[in-house]
Amino acid sequence: DAADLVLPAGRFDRYYFAYDGDVSNISISGGSAGLVDNATVTALPAGYEIPLADLFGTGYPLPITLPDGGFVLELGGGTDLTQLGQTISVDFGLTGISVYNSFEDGTLTGGQQAFYGAAGPEVITDGVEFPQFINFYDIDVSECGVTMTLFNNSDAADLVLPAGRFDRYYFAYDGDVSDISIFGGSSGLTVGATVTALPVGYEIPLADLFGTGYPLPITLPDGGFVIELGEGTDLTELGQTLIIDLGCLFECSGNLDTLELSRKGALCADAVEFPLNGNEIYRWYNENDNLVATLTGVPYYSPSSLGSYYVVVSDPDYPGCQQVLGPREIFSLNGCCELD
Repeated sequence: DAADLVLPAGRFDRYYFAYDGDVSNISISGGSAGLVDNATVTALPAGYEIPLADLFGTGYPLPITLPDGGFVLELGGGTDLTQLGQTISVDFGLTGISVYNSFEDGTLTGGQQAFYGAAGPEVITDGVEFPQFINFYDIDVSECGVTMTLFNNSDAADLVLPAGRFDRYYFAYDGDVSDISIFGGSSGLTVGATVTALPVGYEIPLADLFGTGYPLPITLPDGGFVIELGEGTDLTELGQTLIIDLGCLFECSGNLDTLELSRKGALCADAVEFPLNGNEIYRWYNENDNLVATLTGVPYYSPSSLGSYYVVVSDPDYPGCQQVLGPREIFSLNGCCELD
């Protein structure tokens, strides 16, 4: 229905929005060049009267007033409507946090990240900012961290993520994430999890493979971070958590409480209270307090003889702080350790 696919000079296509929210920091945040290159967005005050004339004889009642104000999106000369599917995104400039989910699989998505869902922006409060996000997780955000709690797994293609499959959660966040890390949570989620800070202006590499119609690309104007759940992530048990430290959840200046030493085939010390980033040092001792192994970033140890073992975990990120797990006695070497 366009008179011209490229708007000539002096032609304008304007979209007025009646909106009662804060638009004092409104701006164009991204989209396709054909639309954004000649676009502007402007906040409008309460009581603004749109300067319209019914030149096409629609009979629509005029004038139109915006009682609470709003904004106008203007497309001017040079706007190119040739390509269908183009997008333009407007940022209200709200302080808070947004989340975007992608799904990747070597076969199901051909190795591309498929857009799956989005929510926000939400102001950080004492409540849960993103309840039932994508029908999998309740996501609670605080000034110091993020807690994801699995409440549903019925939509999962597989309860245990196979090799080559990734479930990613991108957060648009304007706070300091230079010290972000995985703080802890349930082993089913932490086992395949990583968290990575993202720079200002990061564009999420998404494709709309599920035909959601959500406007892409998505850019994080102030940066943020991404939580990636990869191979081995186990969604079987509901109520599991994954806790992310934004840099102020964990403090330690001595010995943490002694914890039980578990086993997963080998002896397993993955329940430590340190934020995990792979540089933790695990020193394993036998019942005679002899050092039998020192491992970095690997919380597992397979004893070669019967006896009692414990581990002392330290983290170079927190000098002077350590945690003991155990002791635990090994009665059989079948399968490495005794079965519970």
